[in-house]
Amino acid sequence: MEAPGSKQDWISHKLFWGRSGFSDPYTVKEQEEFILCDHRCGGEEHDPEKNKGAIASYCTLPIFHPPADEKQQPETGYISKDGHLYNCKNPAQMQRAFHIYFVIDISGSMLWQTDCQPRAHSPAVNKIRPRFNNRLGALLEALYGFWIARDTATRKRASSGSRGDAYTLIRFAEFAKVTFSNDTTSTPDQLLDKTLNQPHDCNPALNDFNQAMRVTGTEMESTWSPERFYSRPSSDITEADVSKVARNHLPIRRRGPRPYSGDV
Repeated sequence: MEAPGSKQDWISHKLFWGRSGFSDPYTVKEQEEFILCDHRCGGEEHDPEKNKGAIASYCTLPIFHPPADEKQQPETGYISKDGHLYNCKNPAQMQRAFHIYFVIDISGSMLWQTDCQPRAHSPAVNKIRPRFNNRLGALLEALYGFWIARDTATRKRASSGSRGDAYTLIRFAEFAKVTFSNDTTSTPDQLLDKTLNQPHDCNPALNDFNQAMRVTGTEMESTWSPERFYSRPSSDITEADVSKVARNHLPIRRRGPRPYSGDV
């Protein structure tokens, strides 16, 4: 007899009754269920505490199976990061991804004013402060923090480990220019580098909000996805202006985005 507390090997239901010398008392249907892996999909749609009448979804591979290759995704169902095969939808794909448009002001009010600066303890302060120790630097610090938080959240949910969001960044003063468009692969550090390395070749004394909205509308149309539109509003741009951009530039789509504006 094994000593109490000693490590034990896991054995299958079939092997247990085969070794016991007794006939298996369970039904054929139950025996077929016991052959399969008991790992359950962690999607909220299977959680009875969150969804009344929820039905659990279990791995369809044999119990104690080696991890399935995540790269060999089936036509229906999905393979999780830890190698289990489920017949349900991938919970990561059910989490909504966004195409987020960042429209940032790089005019004189952002470059010449130092009432707001990158914080000393910011992870990216050594990159940002030498170039922009001003309002724009504080904004870039906030963007970088958002990218990190969003990247962490989406990659944890995604079985592929990739980011589900797409990012477009437009900077404007005298005129508007696209820094990057429909970016779904760059890391937060790469996004920040792309933003910092762009030349500021427009007249900072001028500020054309209408031009910024026109370029944003063009980008929305060329990089269309049926998701929500986010912008960084200013005192001269109302939520109605943002809604108008969505309506004017997406008339041919059956499904339009729900415009939404919010501070970074």
